Amino acid sequence: MIYFDIFSQTQKRYFTKEEATLIKNYLDLETDVVVYCLSNGLVKDLPRLIEIEKVIAQKSDDYPDKYEIILRGAAVGVFELENLLPKNYSPVNIPYDETIDLAYVYVRHNGGQDKQGDRIWLALCLGSILGYEIEADIEPFDYPMPENRSRKE
Repeated sequence: MIYFDIFSQTQKRYFTKEEATLIKNYLDLETDVVVYCLSNGLVKDLPRLIEIEKVIAQKSDDYPDKYEIILRGAAVGVFELENLLPKNYSPVNIPYDETIDLAYVYVRHNGGQDKQGDRIWLALCLGSILGYEIEADIEPFDYPMPENRSRKE
């Protein structure tokens, strides 16, 4: 018999009420995130830049004592990663309304400055930032910064 632990430390999508509130409050401060699952079965998943319109913490239908986090907004860009750098960025406008797994959500984090003095933003796994023992699919990578997008400092 094979047993799968739905509360595995390599993924995190079910939360206590307190955890869900903390995650919602954190994401409410973000304008966008990157959603990326490197190992998405047979289909190669492209990283998506998601503009956040609303964050919802709601009781799980699958586990009544647990909560899930739903992101609503739009995928505003897709891109490829090569050597942890975004390339071939393509603007899109696709509605996004999904339950998230903290292992696959990456938030913008200050990574210092480059040689020209420009700010570098890193994409860090949200689950790791919040202190969960999560095995992110990928190391921190350069956060995509399309020229037509403004950022909160």
